[in-house]
Amino acid sequence: MKTFFDSLIRAYAFQIIISLLSFFFFLPSPVYSGLIRVTPIMLILDKQFKSGMVTVINEGDEPLDIEIMATEWTQDGQGKDQYKETKDIIFFPKILKLGKDEERIVRAGVKSPAISAEKTYRLFIKEMPKATTPEKEGTQIKFALQFAVPIFVKPLKEEVKGEIKSITHETGKLKIDVHNTGNTHFRIESIKVKGLDSKGIENFSKEIAGWYVLAGATRPFETMLTQEVCLDTAKVSVEIKSEQLMLHDEMDIVKTLCLP
Repeated sequence: MKTFFDSLIRAYAFQIIISLLSFFFFLPSPVYSGLIRVTPIMLILDKQFKSGMVTVINEGDEPLDIEIMATEWTQDGQGKDQYKETKDIIFFPKILKLGKDEERIVRAGVKSPAISAEKTYRLFIKEMPKATTPEKEGTQIKFALQFAVPIFVKPLKEEVKGEIKSITHETGKLKIDVHNTGNTHFRIESIKVKGLDSKGIENFSKEIAGWYVLAGATRPFETMLTQEVCLDTAKVSVEIKSEQLMLHDEMDIVKTLCLP
């Protein structure tokens, strides 16, 4: 009897292995049709320098067709990036054909300078998909490369200011709202969150990736807080670091909010 069950188990195990190998073997294979490098990674314009240049380099093995589009860049009430095509930015060319190892310059400028508050845009540099026949395409998945180069148009007088607008705690989640009270953007390099127990001893530490916060915008950042850690925490300390700013705030943990 034991020999029969051993044989049965081995047979099922063999079938599972074959099925898994077949699954992974027949998965569509990703194909990266090009390799683009863009430099510089951003443009900073002002009243004196109303235009700049971006170099697009084809580092792949195949020729590429590149499409370029300028958008206004804003952030909504939830801090999400919003893009809308704009005519405020003048750029040329709008279509690029790049051979292997070839590089081309894209010139971009702003029609009118910023006065009281910074204007923000993005220059989207996107690989155009190539026409393929079904026979050649098969089960491959193609990824078109895209870059979104920030364009910052500086106001006459910059004021870099910000604040931690609020720290809120819900079941399993800690939310930090960062508000830009100035007239120009700042980019958060890191958000460090640490917890202190009732004796003031650190009991947990986390780091959240940062992002741009545009002038006048509020952007939320979140991290998980397990029930066990929450119940052991009396106070949460938040430290935010950017190139121009250091922000700090604290919040007492309400124990009843740790429970579902």
